Amino acid sequence: MAHHERFTDHYLTGWSYSGPDQGIGSCAVVTATLGGKKTDVTIEVVKADPPLCIVERNVSAGGRRLAHGTYIVEPLRTGGSHVSFTYAWARK
Repeated sequence: MAHHERFTDHYLTGWSYSGPDQGIGSCAVVTATLGGKKTDVTIEVVKADPPLCIVERNVSAGGRRLAHGTYIVEPLRTGGSHVSFTYAWARK
């Protein structure tokens, strides 16, 4: 979870961590600043199939907003990996 801070520090700040360092149950609470507005967001790993898939649940706006972020890692034949990320809002 702590690796996120490096590539999201332009809009997510005030990181605090709980749970295990990685894998299911790893959790962070951050402050998101978008469009001049700030809101707290809880990010928790809810599914992990290392090293191929990680799914995070994001809760914000006092529980009124729920979304899932899914990372898919595909090894390349030439070395390295292709990482795709899908962010989907959940309906309540």
